[in-house]
Amino acid sequence: MPLTKEEQVADRLLAVFPLIKRKFMPMQSLHCDGLHRTHFMILRTLQEKGRIRPTDLAREMGIQKSNITPLLKKILEHQLAEKRRDETDKRVMYIHLTEAGRHFLEVQHGRFHESVAARLQALEAEDLDTLAAAVRSLEEVLLKIEEE
Repeated sequence: MPLTKEEQVADRLLAVFPLIKRKFMPMQSLHCDGLHRTHFMILRTLQEKGRIRPTDLAREMGIQKSNITPLLKKILEHQLAEKRRDETDKRVMYIHLTEAGRHFLEVQHGRFHESVAARLQALEAEDLDTLAAAVRSLEEVLLKIEEE
């Protein structure tokens, strides 16, 4: 039975995501003792959300709560985030990005941007134009898809 158009697109997307990761995200470790890609993604989520409970963070990232605890511990040890109690309900604990965490993300974003730009320099001008148009189109279409 032939694949539907949606299934064909899903197959292509699932094939291209690992390719993008392999070509542009070889972040073996971030430039901070022992922090890795998952820590970086947690910090980006904290940046996006402002504050979040550890349970909600685990759910947001698709990580079990028991696994988020040691990841957060490392981030807290590096003082890139901090715990704060809710003002109205002291039983509730939130994780916040610190100023050091914001600075860390800014520096890492700059390094990552430079790395990707350097990889793109290997492309011919025509290929770079094609990729730029494809990325613009992909972004426009993806923004039309509702989030769960």
